[in-house]
Order: sequence, then C-alpha cells, then structure tokens
Amino acid sequence: MMDSSHSKTRIKCLVWDLDNTLWDGVLLESATLPPLRPHVREVIEALDQRGILQSLASKNETEPVMAALAAHGLDQYFLYPKISWNAKSESIAKIAEQLNIGIDTFAFIDDQPFERDEVLSVHPSVRVFTDAQVESLLVLEDFVPLHLTKDSKNRREMYQKEEQRTKAQDDFKGPQD
Repeated sequence: MMDSSHSKTRIKCLVWDLDNTLWDGVLLESATLPPLRPHVREVIEALDQRGILQSLASKNETEPVMAALAAHGLDQYFLYPKISWNAKSESIAKIAEQLNIGIDTFAFIDDQPFERDEVLSVHPSVRVFTDAQVESLLVLEDFVPLHLTKDSKNRREMYQKEEQRTKAQDDFKGPQD
C-alpha cells in the first residue's frame, strides 16, 4: 500500500481506526472492554516519544470510546479525535486543519479496505496502512524523524495546552483584554 513518491516527507500525524485495528473486536458489540491488538501500546508510546502526533477517526460513539481508551490508559495520546459516523476522509481533513499541518504528512491505519480506499480517493497524499502493519510502522523510514529534539517528546503536550487555551478563550464571555 505504500507509494514511494512519499519518501521525502516524514509522517507528522498517524490517525488510527479503533475497532479491529487499535483493539480486537467492535466496541459497541462487546459486553467487555476489547483487548488492545498486539504491539499497539508500544507503537503509540514510541511514536509519541518521537514527536509524531496521533489522532482517531472512528465510526463509533464518543462516550464509550473515550471510556475504553481511558481504561486502557491511552486517552491522553490522541489529539482532536473524530468519533462520528462521517467519512474518515472528512475526519482526517478536520484533524489536519486543527493541528495546522499538511495533509501530506498524515498516515492512516484501518482494518477495512473500503475505509483506506475512501481516504486515498479524497486525500491521495495520505499514506495508508492495514491493521496487519501496526508492528512494522516503527521501522519504516517515514516514521523516523530526521531530527529528534527535546521538544519532540513534548509535542503532544504543547498541542494539548494550546487546545486548553483556545477552549478557555472560546468559553470566556467577558471583555478580551
């Protein structure tokens, strides 16, 4: 699924699908917390340490998803998650806009060929991966930053603080000075 024409641009954000990609099974059909897929936690933590941002595009319901992510201790890793019944290409475009980074620096991982194809049809520069490729992501050149700085490890937290500032400003009803 990889296209060699992308080799010059490093990945800045990986967008994950959830059901049968991040965890085994379908959350809304499960009576218990679905277990994480093999190597998912290690990949998420390693990408975070490299300064690669991560988000979610899932056709699901927000509250159960956030509860499941929190139960797995992973909820803090995902910026601007898009959990809705909209097209995943639309979710990825919104995430790119909110992060203010180019869509050509995005990767998307999903178990469903239809979803990968839908994203590629709208955003041909997004690199797509199957659920079977989770473990191999860490060794791909596109996921190895050219320069790893002290700030790289804090990149997600910087975005989270900015999101909190923006929300506080939006929620404030008094004079702006």
